Amino acid sequence: MNLDLNKTDIPNVSTQEPFAMRCKKWLGNASTFLSDTSSLKFIVITLALTYIIPFVLIIPFKVIGVEDIILSEAPSVSKRGVVMMFLLGVIFAPIYETILFQVIPYHILKLVPFLNRNKWLIIAISSLLFGVTHWYSVMYIIFAFSVGFVLIYAYAARVEGKPNAYVLIIIVHMLRNLVAFSADTYF
Repeated sequence: MNLDLNKTDIPNVSTQEPFAMRCKKWLGNASTFLSDTSSLKFIVITLALTYIIPFVLIIPFKVIGVEDIILSEAPSVSKRGVVMMFLLGVIFAPIYETILFQVIPYHILKLVPFLNRNKWLIIAISSLLFGVTHWYSVMYIIFAFSVGFVLIYAYAARVEGKPNAYVLIIIVHMLRNLVAFSADTYF
């Protein structure tokens, strides 16, 4: 084993690719993977990311002890009933939220040349819209923003040349809401 390190063996920070550029490449590769993968893998991976990304974003707030600020009362099973909450939260909300916060913003904002060249702004705008409409609390807005980010990112990755992108995002959203509904109702 040769441990003789010369200058070429030590990475030069000044010549390394900037962090932002490495992130952009990684996200581009992830987008290509989501675009090319099977529908089942797309659903499973996107659903997993809707849990992982919010968890990673919320944890720092919890660790440093930031108190949540309640803005409004969240819908509850006790007030609306199990069947109504299931229909609203698991069936109807994913359909109309996907139309309102992924499909429409993506296709309308893509018509603006500057935004079409900067798809990250489309993703950010869509995520922000999704987040602020879930205004039950400040933490929930952050949580919903991150879920919305995953949904629009996955939609944008899949939509070009794939007619089922809309349906796949609805399925992911329905599954996510089904888990939340089940947890709220039965646990």
